[in-house]
Amino acid sequence: MMNCVAPSTDQAFDLRRAGLLQQAVEDGDRRYREDIGLVYYEDHRPTHRGGHVAQESLGYAAALLSLGRNPDRARTLIRQVLRHQNLNTADFSYGSFFWFAGQERVIDHNAVSFVVPWLGWLARRHAAALDGALCETIRQSMKLSLHGLLAHPSAWSYTNIYLLNIAALFAVAQACDDSRSRTIAEEKWREWLYYTNQYGVVEYLSPTYTPVQIEALELMLDSTASAGIAAEAQAVLDHYWKDLLLCFHPASGKIVGTFSRGKPDEYLQRRSPLSLLAHLHLGAPCRSLGCYNATHALAAREISSAARECLSAPLPRALRRWLPMQGIERWSYLAENWALAAQSGRHGLETGVLAAWADGGFFHKAAAADHQNFCRQVDGRALFVERWSNLSAPVSSEWTLFSENGSPSPQIRAADERCLLAEIGIPGGKFVMEFLTTRGYRIQQSERFWSLVVDIPPHAGMDEMVAVSLSPGSALPAKTALSLTAEADFWIFQDQSLRVSVPKKPDLLCGGAGWDVPCGGFIESCG
Repeated sequence: MMNCVAPSTDQAFDLRRAGLLQQAVEDGDRRYREDIGLVYYEDHRPTHRGGHVAQESLGYAAALLSLGRNPDRARTLIRQVLRHQNLNTADFSYGSFFWFAGQERVIDHNAVSFVVPWLGWLARRHAAALDGALCETIRQSMKLSLHGLLAHPSAWSYTNIYLLNIAALFAVAQACDDSRSRTIAEEKWREWLYYTNQYGVVEYLSPTYTPVQIEALELMLDSTASAGIAAEAQAVLDHYWKDLLLCFHPASGKIVGTFSRGKPDEYLQRRSPLSLLAHLHLGAPCRSLGCYNATHALAAREISSAARECLSAPLPRALRRWLPMQGIERWSYLAENWALAAQSGRHGLETGVLAAWADGGFFHKAAAADHQNFCRQVDGRALFVERWSNLSAPVSSEWTLFSENGSPSPQIRAADERCLLAEIGIPGGKFVMEFLTTRGYRIQQSERFWSLVVDIPPHAGMDEMVAVSLSPGSALPAKTALSLTAEADFWIFQDQSLRVSVPKKPDLLCGGAGWDVPCGGFIESCG
């Protein structure tokens, strides 16, 4: 079957992809070790050091072949990865791969999920550069990998690995002409789609793992999935991009929305897979991820016109979404020069608050257990409120400010017995944090971060709260009307057509306007 969406032919997109591949090659050249034939990786954890089997070495090989550089080294890299497959038939992880060279047992069982789709991609795209014997070795390795894939199925809610496993099964089906692998892949896809419709994408808007999910969907579309599943996968891919693009803030060049399973420091410094995708598709600035650039860039295909229309949604823009499985509600408010997002519900590794403004500054606060975050427009301001229950109020609440250019510089002053203010200068206005209670506070500074720590008694009442307001140069209108059209609106896929999702409540975010968008039920089977 032909791909349902062709790779991008946009010149700017292709130039940015070539630049990312060049950075991947330069990084691989620097860290390649002749003695092991792999890219060397060193982490502070002893188990995460050595030749990188599961990700970077294949990424480096793919970049070399795609740019027509050093095919002998690319073949060596692939052979060395294949030599690190677990061949112990008595082992649980038989057929899987060691993440690093030198490991005596498989420590991370996800390795097979990352390796197999790219073995299939390399064999499909660069068969001419790989000799016949190596292509056959790849095919036999992929056939053997089924043992590792089926022994480590993962839960549907482990979104990036579950989708990578489906992409791997489709890759095996195509490489080995294996109808059973294709059937298993199709059943797993239907299972994921069913539960995701009911409960939402659990790893949502993640700076680290959403790009892996997008990569898996793109690899599925690059394989021989059925026409029905390919159409569903494209609709899901559009859903991911609509979520991302609605939260894209042009003035700061950031995707501003609270996220799950994030690594905030990398995200804030534009060094994350999500920043890389924002650069590739939107031209936003990012920092290189080295060899990791390659797989994200090579899998990528042009964003569909239906999803890209979200970029033209007017500002100010208000969004509300929720995740039924975890009781999480997400709010975003994007103005011309700044943006604010917050979420409430059950928290694990999620980020509770995120803000950005046009001069490159960012603000974030990690989520805490058993409290609520809100984002509202009140009296011409976008207001963030954090509230704790009687039994779970933290001893302190830490707010971290980040700016690429070394500013802003917070100035803390006491206003009265019930309020502390932190005023932070931004172009065209100021960023104000209001602490609506009498609390001790202290401010800490590191090289590029300011931290304001506010002490909260462990038995603060339900009415005790911390509020943050953003005050631009001119007051926001009390109400902001946003037009929704069938051409521009999102999320619902029924009868093979996109439908409008109309707000049902009058007080979403900004005085009666905004998108009321569920993350569950975003697609129905059209196969």
